[in-house]
This record gives sequence, structure tokens and C-alpha cells, in this order.
Amino acid sequence: MKAGVQRFAPHVFEIRATVLENRDLAAVLRRADVVVYATGSERIVAMLGPAARAFEYRHTPDPREIDQILLPTLDGMRGAPATSTAGPPPARLKELP
Repeated sequence: MKAGVQRFAPHVFEIRATVLENRDLAAVLRRADVVVYATGSERIVAMLGPAARAFEYRHTPDPREIDQILLPTLDGMRGAPATSTAGPPPARLKELP
């Protein structure tokens, strides 16, 4: 996610990342000017300082990357032959607009 934020905000000098399980999460968020949070992490908005701005980073996986990178990697980790080839996405994946 941090790489995605850096891609869309190359002008930002310092980008820090943390996780919801961080014991110091509330303190980290209070020091932030802007917070980009992942879908499903909306509860952090209540922990922000009064002047902080926040917006949601909604990541939609690329179906082609899932088919060509993720599935073969998972198959390799399982010790099974790859279920995908470099062709079009299999029918089980729906192309997103």
C-alpha cells in the first residue's frame, strides 16, 4: 500500500506506514497531517488529531496480475503445478471496469 501511495504522491517528502496492531497507533496518528487508510480500517479516523485529513485507499487488484503472478506463486508455494498461463484471465475471474 505504501508503494501505491508513493506512486500517487511523489511530491510528498516523507511517507510513513504502520499497521492497525501497532501498540502506538493512536500516537502515530495524532502526529499525522494526512492519513491514507486502507478499506476496512475506518476506525482509525476517530484517533486522528483535530487538524488531520484522512481518506481511504481503495485498492482493486488487477485480474491479470492475479492470474499471471499471484496464482502461480501460490501454486508454487503449495508444491502444485501452476494453474495459470500467460494467456487471458480464466473464466473464474471477472474483469473489473
